[in-house]
Amino acid sequence: MAIQGAELLAAGGDLDRLPHYRVGDLVGLRVETASGRVLGEVADVVESPAHELLDIRTPGGGSQLVPLVDELVTLDDGVLRVVDGLLDDPDEA
Repeated sequence: MAIQGAELLAAGGDLDRLPHYRVGDLVGLRVETASGRVLGEVADVVESPAHELLDIRTPGGGSQLVPLVDELVTLDDGVLRVVDGLLDDPDEA
């Protein structure tokens, strides 16, 4: 039996205590750095082979991709926070 390309869904036990996100819940959320600099809002979540990528629409109308991994992005009171230093400050360019 081949399972390549199949989708695996699981719930219960220890899995329910792990952090998780629904893509539809992330779209439209405000995105800031850990220190509070506004980066924009989530326009989309893009699938990639390694992990999902947040497509962030910047206040100036541009777009930035950020890997959606626990080491870089956290959800705090309805705001996605990206570690400081990951993205350049456009005001300093």
